[in-house]
Amino acid sequence: MKAPGKPHNEEKRLAALSLLNILDTPAEERFDRLTRLACKMLNTPVALVSLVADDRQWFKSSAGLEGVEETPRDISFCGHTILQDGVFIVNDTLKDERFVDNPLVVHAPNIRFYAAFPLYAVTGERLGAFCVVDQQPRDLSSDEIETLEDLARIAERELCASYLATTDETTGLCNRSGFELLADKLMHACARSDVPISAVFFRLTAPIDGEDGTLTPDVISLFSQKLAAACREADLVARIDDQHFGCLLNDCPYEQVAHFMRRIEHDVEQLNREQLDKPMAMQSSWLAYNPVAHHSVGTLVQQGTELLDVA
Repeated sequence: MKAPGKPHNEEKRLAALSLLNILDTPAEERFDRLTRLACKMLNTPVALVSLVADDRQWFKSSAGLEGVEETPRDISFCGHTILQDGVFIVNDTLKDERFVDNPLVVHAPNIRFYAAFPLYAVTGERLGAFCVVDQQPRDLSSDEIETLEDLARIAERELCASYLATTDETTGLCNRSGFELLADKLMHACARSDVPISAVFFRLTAPIDGEDGTLTPDVISLFSQKLAAACREADLVARIDDQHFGCLLNDCPYEQVAHFMRRIEHDVEQLNREQLDKPMAMQSSWLAYNPVAHHSVGTLVQQGTELLDVA
């Protein structure tokens, strides 16, 4: 048996999956309808919407596989699917050295045939797979492959709807809901591992659009780009509301936090000199996450933004 490897962008992929807030949620008709259709249209006993987490694959929908909610990632077929674009087909597992002695082949559900398309996040990461399974070896015609892809794209669109609920439409960063969701998980994980977290907050106060009294779109876009570029892949960055932005920097000593804030200040100064007709005005604040003082992400955000009022 060959265990699936991990994509090169695994941290971003897991962050995108976490942002959906969908793992371990109840079954939903919008997904179950698609897996039932797949079984009927492709004449297979099993169809799944599978999401590949850090150490497991979890089934958001499982037509024909009652009573099984997840399997370990290292024996998953969908773990292989997310390593490539396009359709992934195993016509006969007993003739494929990657799967011939896989527990899912040797024991129930006794997979002999598997076909899947990866499911993508809005940002391009492969989150899991829409797959069909049979206990008999078989082939798929070109029409059947097209049908499988059509159903996968519909399932993907439903996943994207969940993503968009936690994403700021203007910048593509997390919105307040997405920030609180991911920050809560990041804070708990770092607290368990005794890894320090620093929270940095920014408020843009100018230039203001004279028509509606909000920040001009180009300022929001340019600042968002600079902020995202300054953060590391494992950090969390968000547009909290119209004027406020927040970052969680994990395992980041004070000296690095100070360097990060100086970099943002330098970037703003450079934008003001080179690209903006009206200068951008920014305030910033910093505080270290304390699990005793900060009982929730909301408390952390409140304290951080209150510091901006006296900055």
